[in-house]
Amino acid sequence: MRICLLGDTHGNIDEGMKNITYNLSKRLMKRHDVLVLNPLDFASASFWRQLREFKPDIIHYIPGPSLRSFILMKLISYFTKHSVKHRPRLVMSTPLPQLSKFSMQVISKIKAKPDVMLVQSKKHLEIFQKLGFNVHLFPLYGVDTEKFIPVDNKRKKELRARYGFNEDTFVLLHVGHIKSGRNILSLTSLEGRDSIHLVIVGSTSTDVEKKVYTELKKAGSTVITEYIPHIEELYQLSDCYIFPTMSKNNSIVVPLSVLEAMSCNLPVITTKFGALPEIFVSGDGLFFIEREEEIYKALETIREKGITVKTREKVLLYSWENIVKRLEDVYEELLHY
Repeated sequence: MRICLLGDTHGNIDEGMKNITYNLSKRLMKRHDVLVLNPLDFASASFWRQLREFKPDIIHYIPGPSLRSFILMKLISYFTKHSVKHRPRLVMSTPLPQLSKFSMQVISKIKAKPDVMLVQSKKHLEIFQKLGFNVHLFPLYGVDTEKFIPVDNKRKKELRARYGFNEDTFVLLHVGHIKSGRNILSLTSLEGRDSIHLVIVGSTSTDVEKKVYTELKKAGSTVITEYIPHIEELYQLSDCYIFPTMSKNNSIVVPLSVLEAMSCNLPVITTKFGALPEIFVSGDGLFFIEREEEIYKALETIREKGITVKTREKVLLYSWENIVKRLEDVYEELLHY
């Protein structure tokens, strides 16, 4: 197949939608011809020239969606209809929907429907079904289970020494954007309590909110703002992963950092964010919380009761290899429909 992925892979791959585009393209390229175009470059002649010359069978818009992405797909549909001998199948996914009621009305009026919408939550399945879209509930999220692996205590100690963390400290990790919407400032009350040390690793793909950064540093937490090529090592040296985000617009529907932590078999404490409760059941080291007060209780359970952690077993189904195989089946079905 000739597959055109619309998504951003420029710069550091330390943001959710970049991560998805990069990992899909990397694995699809092993068996197919793949062209990756950044939808932000749609105003350039090069974007349209490459699209025409590539003659794709599949065009898959990965980020968003937003009103602009639907308009762009409408333009692409018109463009390919008149410049490519065969009509490519159009696919859209919903890792971070940004659609107002007004946007929905516009989308329905301009009839900007792809051949299939791959949605990542039951909520969005219902929304797009009501709009008359051909919708599949599809897990367009994953983790590199060969990169994010558990390590033994010896390796953990080595990593702690390398990164400058005390062996006796209980490292509580969060990876993601350093901004108020992630609710990470709620964790500062844990800093220093019962040897807990909060480590925040930010994304270089988005701006750091100075106020949040300052408050975290003031509390004594470690805040890393530079790009970490081997981010798996930060998970491997940690004792627990925390995802306290509640606001829906501050992460993709299934936060990849949660999957990465689980793949390293860390205990994970997370809010019932997005589609996480739809794909995982609590237990075996995975704790769902609804209020901030429940975080410390979960930490006590992890530290004092010596629970058996099996979070890696829960996430193996979502290896990028498995996801890409399922995605290839969707593409093939579209082409033979």
